Amino acid sequence: MSQLFTDPLQGSIEADVLSLVQVREVTSLQSLGHLTGHPRRRLRAALEALCQKGLLREYYLDLPQGFSLGTRYYRRACSGLPRAARSPLSAATLRVYAHLQLRPDTIQHCCSALQLEAGEVIEHLARLEAHDLLSFRYVGNMVIFRAEPSRTSPS
Repeated sequence: MSQLFTDPLQGSIEADVLSLVQVREVTSLQSLGHLTGHPRRRLRAALEALCQKGLLREYYLDLPQGFSLGTRYYRRACSGLPRAARSPLSAATLRVYAHLQLRPDTIQHCCSALQLEAGEVIEHLARLEAHDLLSFRYVGNMVIFRAEPSRTSPS
């Protein structure tokens, strides 16, 4: 059940969970409880909120050896894009960035809107991510990409 009001303690617990998930690739509610000392009810609410925000992903299968089945495990969400070098942005990459400034979008919709192949869109998104000009959010299994404002002019 979601709370109607913002709870500063819950925000602090969410920050603790995110920082631990960065250090530990895979974690569970039980291990977070041992590491943080926060109540399980609060941790469960924080994990649910972080999953809804698209910052964490919940996993049940394909777990590293040593993890038991039947337990939910959590990992930091990742865009799934390949790593790209931080090089000057091309005109085509800036075109993808401009499209995402108008509306958050999926790779498939970017392809149709910009009349580009999926591989090209993925390459441009990876370059934008390398420049910290891209954020993403999961909606179910679908990744929605969004343009992030630039601290300087993108180039």
